[in-house]
Amino acid sequence: MHHWTDEEREVVRRDYRGTNASAEAIARYLGNGITKWAVKGQVQMMGLAKVHRNGWSPEEDGRLGQLIHRYAPNTVAKMMGRGVNSVMVE
Repeated sequence: MHHWTDEEREVVRRDYRGTNASAEAIARYLGNGITKWAVKGQVQMMGLAKVHRNGWSPEEDGRLGQLIHRYAPNTVAKMMGRGVNSVMVE
């Protein structure tokens, strides 16, 4: 189990954008075996989660609104790291 430092928490606070991509980027940046799931757990514990209906952040919801009119749902799902059903239901 990883013991988070204040510096690591500050990186999470500064860089987390409510997306899987930002959690993955933070995990890569921090290294030390930290996974995106560990980052997401830390986000939850720190109260930083930006939960929107069906787990979509406001930023993701806005991006979906821009992309869905230009691309097929399966392409949008890949671009956003979501399942096709999630894109269609949202």
